[in-house]
Amino acid sequence: DIRYLGCELIQSGAILLKLSQTAAATAQILFQRFYYQKSFVDHNFEHILCACLFLAGKIEEQPRMPTDVINVYHRLKQLHQHRRKISCGGDISNGNPQHLRPKEFDHLELDGDEFTEMKKNLLESELCLLNVLGFVVHESDPNATKEEINRSKELLQKAWSYMNDGLRTDIFLRYTPETIACACIHLAAKTIEYPVILPKSPPWFELFDVSDCDIRLISKMLMCLYTRKRAPSLDFINSQLKLHQKEPSDSNKKEEFGTDKAYADIRKVVKERAVKASKKDDEKAAKVKEV
Repeated sequence: DIRYLGCELIQSGAILLKLSQTAAATAQILFQRFYYQKSFVDHNFEHILCACLFLAGKIEEQPRMPTDVINVYHRLKQLHQHRRKISCGGDISNGNPQHLRPKEFDHLELDGDEFTEMKKNLLESELCLLNVLGFVVHESDPNATKEEINRSKELLQKAWSYMNDGLRTDIFLRYTPETIACACIHLAAKTIEYPVILPKSPPWFELFDVSDCDIRLISKMLMCLYTRKRAPSLDFINSQLKLHQKEPSDSNKKEEFGTDKAYADIRKVVKERAVKASKKDDEKAAKVKEV
């Protein structure tokens, strides 16, 4: 649910920020990669998803100001909470325009404490994201493979939709772009209004070195997205994460990254060497006294 909700908010945020779908996809993959290595309990997923949007804009040469990212997420959070109130815990219909028109919003003051704190969290989370991913942030785009198969406009549009919805899962971390593209085309060929019969002898996907088993597994994961009856609750997820969070010790209240971490490591090594040198001097002094 956390991965799904995070990617859903990133997709909506990218639309409001007027980022391309490529940038939205990059942000969602960064989000998935980060939480393959780190825990949702230890790292606030709201801070990280904002950092993913902010960083993806830079990667795809569509940079957005921190202020814009913060205001967009603040609005999205209120939209999400308003939508939950309308749904009353039942099925959510995205066709219902009420959830897009709350009567009022709480606006952020640019010189207020809340905005200052959110901006600080955004910049720190971006640095954390880069360090965890080892500054490897350029992602492969499976849309390039999909475009090689131009069977019909409807099939391509359907495959494109499946691929974008698949960003809410972790398939982009588990399979190659070619495998994902083939699975989306396979699923689209069966579900469009006039199904397209793809070559079977030999299987068309062997051209891309893709297995039938992987295609079926990805197709199943994608279809599971459409059986969800409720949208994840942001408040519920945050409350559950807080139950598992531990208070940081005094010695490790703030994790250091980048140059700060490098300087901290150097200071630690220098201190250890100084202690060792001091012990050696004491031992020499003791031997001199004995003589």
